[in-house]
Amino acid sequence: MKKISTVILMLFAILVAMPNANAQAQAQAQAQEEQELDVYDYAHKKGLTIGVTGSAVLTGIVTQPSWGQANHNHRIMIKPHYGIDLGYQFSNHFGVSIGLAMLNLGTSLDNKAYYLKELDKDVEEYRTIDMSYFSIPLMLRYVDNRRLFNFVGGIGASYSMIMSADQEWKVKDVATGQEWDYTHQVEIDGQMVEVNEEDVKDRFESADIMINAEAGVRLKATKRLNIDLVTTYSWSLFSSTKEAWNDLPNWQPKDYWSEKPRNMYGGFKVNLTYKLGRYHKEDDR
Repeated sequence: MKKISTVILMLFAILVAMPNANAQAQAQAQAQEEQELDVYDYAHKKGLTIGVTGSAVLTGIVTQPSWGQANHNHRIMIKPHYGIDLGYQFSNHFGVSIGLAMLNLGTSLDNKAYYLKELDKDVEEYRTIDMSYFSIPLMLRYVDNRRLFNFVGGIGASYSMIMSADQEWKVKDVATGQEWDYTHQVEIDGQMVEVNEEDVKDRFESADIMINAEAGVRLKATKRLNIDLVTTYSWSLFSSTKEAWNDLPNWQPKDYWSEKPRNMYGGFKVNLTYKLGRYHKEDDR
């Protein structure tokens, strides 16, 4: 009889303790969820953000004129970009940003070996143009507000002012490997101009307007810090080269250059975005 009473008391104690255990488990789960919200969701809330960006892009000038010479083939050219931006998140998903950036653009060209009658040699040519722009990008951004990883995208435009444009144009003797500067003159506005000038900034428009698009993944690092890993792409709306340098005679048919030269680039970009403002716990509700 005594054993039966003991068993009954033990079962009663277990039944009484079970609701308390469930309540404690629920409280712990809720506390953990609130902690996760505290850490991961605040960076998405409405308010100001400040960020830094860095990119590695493939860049070129689409339909770059050959400035009176043989058509050249494009080579891969990788350039760095970097900048800062100030943004405002006006909902959990949408925001805007304006920034300041330094863009390094340009093009790299070469052609296959050909016979140069003047020197009675087989030669190769290669030409590079390195340009830098100071840019002001304006972007509309979207983020899919979930947990650690989120889709992030944006579309916008940038106004860019050219800072410099430097050219190198070389010819190489195929047999000996000897190199020298290419020389050739063309007529521009009634004057003969050497196409192989080093400083060619005056051949390009002083400003450029580009359409920008990006898409990728956002990582919530802390309650204030987001890390965006995105692909980025930009294309000029207008010709990047002045009209006088677009209409030079080329060795290919004239209508080949009916499409005006435009800057373009595409590549990989990293954004670090920090949420400003005072943090309130109720923002996570």
